[in-house]
Amino acid sequence: MALVEALIINYPKYNRNSDDYIIVLGAGLDHGVVPNLILRERLDIAIKCMKENLAQYIVLSGGQGTDESISEAQVMSEYLQAKGIEKTK
Repeated sequence: MALVEALIINYPKYNRNSDDYIIVLGAGLDHGVVPNLILRERLDIAIKCMKENLAQYIVLSGGQGTDESISEAQVMSEYLQAKGIEKTK
């Protein structure tokens, strides 16, 4: 798992194609409503890649657990929007 995440993080350094998508996998929520530390780090890396023009789109993946009032993907989207990343369909 750590190897795959390292490859994902390092991939944009070698591929300067700005047509790429970044897929951010869910990692859980704190108190059922805010991204946990791991998820915030993943989202912050995606933001950095967008700002460095290494990708044009971020695709979010995260479900809703029984202890969560909202899906991880929705919380992730709200986090990105709060950081200045525009939402597109």
